[in-house]
Amino acid sequence: MASEGVRFSRHAAEKLELLKKKYGFNISLNQVLETINRPVRVDRRGDQYLAIKPVDEKHALRVVYEVRENVKVVITIILLGETGMVYRSRYDSDGDVLLIVFRDEGKLDHADEAGDMVIHYGEAGEILMIEILNASKVVPKFLEALSGKEVLIP
Repeated sequence: MASEGVRFSRHAAEKLELLKKKYGFNISLNQVLETINRPVRVDRRGDQYLAIKPVDEKHALRVVYEVRENVKVVITIILLGETGMVYRSRYDSDGDVLLIVFRDEGKLDHADEAGDMVIHYGEAGEILMIEILNASKVVPKFLEALSGKEVLIP
């Protein structure tokens, strides 16, 4: 899938189809291109750009892309809910803790521990944040497990 100056990774093309067929949300090629070319905000994470633009009164589109040889390669498309919340993360090397915050507001109800992971829930059962303890050891093992290698995650 491509348009002038823009190419979609296989994952991004499949994600568009998944959003349409499984979740009933039809994101057009024009909406993706508009998000890349006329975003309301663009963040940068390493070599990746994260562009965001509202698509309706309840949703915003987040397009993650890289520029390779003057071509914008769409890595993935993310449909954000009505809060427009994009998670943020922070790593504390002193404590070796990775904190991922999903919502900045809400009242904390409880937390569950699963090994080195602590999941904090709000009153409505939504995940507010996740802490990964011993992150320098756990995250690489998690990534290895995702790559198809059999790894035991403590």
